[in-house]
Amino acid sequence: MTNWLTTESEHYIFHYKEESFAQQSIENIIKLQEHRFTEIINKFPAIIPRKTDYWLCDSREEIAILTDDIPTNGLMCWDDDDTDAVSIYVVYNETMQCNGYHEETHAISHFINELSSSALSEGLACFMEGKWWGIDNNLCTYLYLHNDKFISVERMICDLGNDGNEYFFTLGCEITYPIMGSFIGYLLSIRSAEIFLKLYSYTGNEWKQEFESLYECSFEKIESDFIQHINLQYYEKEDITKAAVKLGILKD
Repeated sequence: MTNWLTTESEHYIFHYKEESFAQQSIENIIKLQEHRFTEIINKFPAIIPRKTDYWLCDSREEIAILTDDIPTNGLMCWDDDDTDAVSIYVVYNETMQCNGYHEETHAISHFINELSSSALSEGLACFMEGKWWGIDNNLCTYLYLHNDKFISVERMICDLGNDGNEYFFTLGCEITYPIMGSFIGYLLSIRSAEIFLKLYSYTGNEWKQEFESLYECSFEKIESDFIQHINLQYYEKEDITKAAVKLGILKD
C-alpha cells in the first residue's frame, strides 16, 4: 500500500492513490462526506469514538483484495479485536462514485447497535440513501407491489433462519433493499425517531414481539398500513415506465 495517500477531515481519514480520480476529487469528497455525516448523526445520534478510515478504491476487485471479501461497490467493516476501528471501502473512479449515504450510515449505526436482523440495518442505510439504482425507494416498492414481486417486511425482518442464514439474504437485493428502505421511512413517518431508535437498540431476536410492543399494534397491521401508504403514492406514467425498465420489470 505504499502508493496510498491520506487526507484527514473532522470525522474521516481518507485513503486514495496518487494520480487517481479520487485524488482529483478529494476536496469535494471530503465536503460531501462530512455533510452526510452531520445529516446522519443528527437523525440517529451516536457516539463515534474515533475517525473512520475511508478507502477510495479503483474497482470492486480492489475492495475484495483489501478486505479479503467478495468484489463489491461498497463495504463497511470493523476489526474483530477492536470494534471501534471502523473502515469504509467504496469504488470511486471516472464511471462509478459509490461514496453515498449507505456505508456511512452503517458506520454510524454500528455504534448504536449491531442488529440480529440485517433487514433493518440495510433498510436504515437504504432509507438514508433514498434511492436504489437512482429510483426512489417508494417507487421501487410501488412497482414490486403491482407486479407480484413484493416481499413481506415482517418475514424479512423476523425470519432469522434456523441455520444462521437470514431469509433476507436468500432474496435479490434489488428487491429487498429498496422495500426495506421504504419501510424504514414509513416507520419514521408514523412514530417518533426516538421510538425507532429504541427498536434499533434492541439486542434480542424476538422482533415481532418488539415491534408490536413499541408500535402498539400487530405487525400485520403495521405492514398492511405500509402497503396502503405505498398504494396512495402518485407517480407520472413516464416515471413508472422508466423505473420499471430499469428494475427489469419491463423490457426496454
